[in-house]
Amino acid sequence: MSDSRLDNREGVTSHWSDPTTLGSRATFRTSTTPAVLLLTKLRPEDSGQYRCRVDFIRSPTKNTRLNLTVLIPPERLIILNQEGDEIKGGVLGPYDEGTEVNLTCVAVGGRPPARVSWWKSHALLANSEARAAVTFTLQRSDYGTDITCQAVTDPTITPLSENVSIDVNLRPLWRNNFI
Repeated sequence: MSDSRLDNREGVTSHWSDPTTLGSRATFRTSTTPAVLLLTKLRPEDSGQYRCRVDFIRSPTKNTRLNLTVLIPPERLIILNQEGDEIKGGVLGPYDEGTEVNLTCVAVGGRPPARVSWWKSHALLANSEARAAVTFTLQRSDYGTDITCQAVTDPTITPLSENVSIDVNLRPLWRNNFI
């Protein structure tokens, strides 16, 4: 639990916080209603329980506790093909029409672990924690289509996303039989 104190006895306001945890990054603002504890330059280790204690002259002491979770978005996404090779350049393939393709998207970093999902034309294909795999058979309609991997640690944070365009070698639609 982090410790930060404000003393307003005898009409003089002074603020104290544990220099080993918050130091000068914590300030207590009494000029607002209600008063607030302001933390700057949040770090992952700032996550935890905070306690506000108010001592009254003629009333019992009041304690309020709250949990702070510092959300960290993932650093990057890695998209792997079925051989485990990273897909770079944003293009999948070319693969022949009818080929079964397996893709895995891995979110690197993030706290709590990111929720990773695959999307194609606004349709959810797969959804899992930290990594998501998807398998599909390439069809003619997949040519030039984008599929998107998204990772998000919290709905209030913009998702990290990576698009991959599908390149498909198309079969001929008809055959000429020349003699």
